[in-house]
Amino acid sequence: MGVIALSTGGRLYLLIALLLVSLFLLALISALWASATLQVTFTLAESSVPHGDPVNLTIHAQQLCPLPIAPLRVTVAAPEGDETLRIVVPPMRRHKVLLHLFCPHVGQYEAGLTRVATEDVFGLFSFSANRNTRQETILVLPRTEKITPLQFSPGDYENELISRATEDLTSPSGVRAYRPGDSLKKIHWKLSLRKREPLSKTYDQPLRPDALILLDCMPPFAQEEPRAVQDRLCDLAASLCSMLMAEEAAVRMPLLGRMIEEITLGRGSVLSSVLASLARMGFTGITPLERVLELECQRMRRGGATVVLTSALTPGCVDCILRLRRLGPWVRVYLVTKTQTEMDVVLGQKLLQNDIELLYEDAP
Repeated sequence: MGVIALSTGGRLYLLIALLLVSLFLLALISALWASATLQVTFTLAESSVPHGDPVNLTIHAQQLCPLPIAPLRVTVAAPEGDETLRIVVPPMRRHKVLLHLFCPHVGQYEAGLTRVATEDVFGLFSFSANRNTRQETILVLPRTEKITPLQFSPGDYENELISRATEDLTSPSGVRAYRPGDSLKKIHWKLSLRKREPLSKTYDQPLRPDALILLDCMPPFAQEEPRAVQDRLCDLAASLCSMLMAEEAAVRMPLLGRMIEEITLGRGSVLSSVLASLARMGFTGITPLERVLELECQRMRRGGATVVLTSALTPGCVDCILRLRRLGPWVRVYLVTKTQTEMDVVLGQKLLQNDIELLYEDAP
């Protein structure tokens, strides 16, 4: 239009050229101004949430450009995947947007703003304001449910053993002051006469056996929906820990995933730490379940209960599970799979024939 105006001397073409240049400059100035004065922050309502539930993310945005601009282009990192949305931010006002981030799978994720860009109304210029972006860690936790109680090896975890130990008057471990309601049989008469005060005998409680939980931390590559299988494995492990903690049993659960750690639970332990460890674990282990079972066979000292959680059975794993059973503990195996193969059926029958409890779990 400028060339035509200079060639023909037409004022109309000159006005059109000046208008286009003005719009071009207006677009550039508005996008730059908004980018320079933009302030974007966000807050997460919770840092952890059970899988399947949403977490609320609140975005606060403010820009001081009075010129018209396009809605902000915001890219949000979420457990389900990155999402790009448009936010209309009026000038000179603080705008708030509430988002619900869905958390479908157990794990540790980054949530927050990955990119914020300002654009002019004509779509000619776009400037990133990455100085306003950041991310926070969110833990998507397993869920707990009621499951079938564990069976311990006979004679190791029976209530009658504990009551029998307290009634055994032949081997006291010490004395204490008499309390109203103590049996006369438990009074230490000789020492009471010597001390001139009633004293009762005390007895040691038998140690309860350990419950060992072995979670297969290898990636379930052979499964149709590996993330759903991982969620189910974590839910079962969390449910077992919750049930055993309620019974005040000693629990040991080695995790050989992204972070290698061994969880030990006893009286006074809290379930929240177990859920967080399972979420951070990640199914990225490099130690096969067969190797883990071999190591535990060497460490096994006294009988109790052992639970194996896996998504695939192999002949080597089955042989190690049979060795564990021969060492004394009661063994339960959870096989989490979408489709059972012929090998799973054959190996499962071998476990059942050797007095090992086998439960099939379908990943949701």
